[in-house]
Amino acid sequence: MIKKIFIAIIRYCFPKELLDKEDFLTCFRYNGYLGRGLGFLIVVYLTISIVILAPIRSTTEPLVPRDIKVYSSPEYPEGYTTISNFISEMERLKSRLVVDRIGYGLIIDNRRHEQEAIIPMMRKFLTVCRESICRAPVSTGANNNIIKADNNIRLNYNNPALFKIYLGSTISSLKDYREELKNGQASFYINSNNFIELLMSFQVLLETAASESTNVSFFDEDRAFYRMRSTLTYVYYFMKYFQSEAGFQEKLEKKLGSGTYQKTLDNLKFAINSEPFIIFEWLGAYSRMTSSTRQIASDIDKMIKQLDKG
Repeated sequence: MIKKIFIAIIRYCFPKELLDKEDFLTCFRYNGYLGRGLGFLIVVYLTISIVILAPIRSTTEPLVPRDIKVYSSPEYPEGYTTISNFISEMERLKSRLVVDRIGYGLIIDNRRHEQEAIIPMMRKFLTVCRESICRAPVSTGANNNIIKADNNIRLNYNNPALFKIYLGSTISSLKDYREELKNGQASFYINSNNFIELLMSFQVLLETAASESTNVSFFDEDRAFYRMRSTLTYVYYFMKYFQSEAGFQEKLEKKLGSGTYQKTLDNLKFAINSEPFIIFEWLGAYSRMTSSTRQIASDIDKMIKQLDKG
């Protein structure tokens, strides 16, 4: 039966003049070389996919976000949890930074696409820290270590090897700031204004990632997918950091209404938990990720308006 179906397909796909040739009929109709060859190629592809590509794909961000470590008061000051977890993420980024753009970073791995979304998130956070969060309410100047960290991470990522060096300097400056924070020599202050500023920067990054995903070519779908997913992942992390801070719970979470903040975190976690084996639009995963990114941007916009009213 299978042989008959195969012969029928051959007769449909090829002109009669070609099929009448004895060598063609011998090859395809009687010996089935084409079918055997296709079967062999399929087996080889599946073997490569399972043995080689699957471990490589596992180097992208996990489907389930990592847990954060909470440092409770009164032993640790407000902001210690946020800065410590941020340092951990930067150290992880540095250890996994893709510097080979032609081979490992471009052809077989999506980690670079993720990092091209992660780095702008980190830059935005440090900018808001420099301008408001890590500055005392009555202070006229930013913290020197935060200034150094913010300056170092702004190096152009187009030179990844050099960027990795400056990333190490950023981490060192943040550790110095954390030590100052623990000793009462630095500030970390959360209020509606600076949190709105941070949320607005996240909203812009999400909307940009979603807008860049429109009309992408077949070969760019994975790049856009992983940039969106990475942006969502780090919005989740930063929101979790702040949720763990006592000052945030007292000042801001109540203003957002019952469950609003947690609902957004749950939606983020659900959106992150998506990584099809192959990024094809006809499978729907790409458009679903775009839709989720736009929805989270809309949820953040609602939170901004609620905080602004309060």
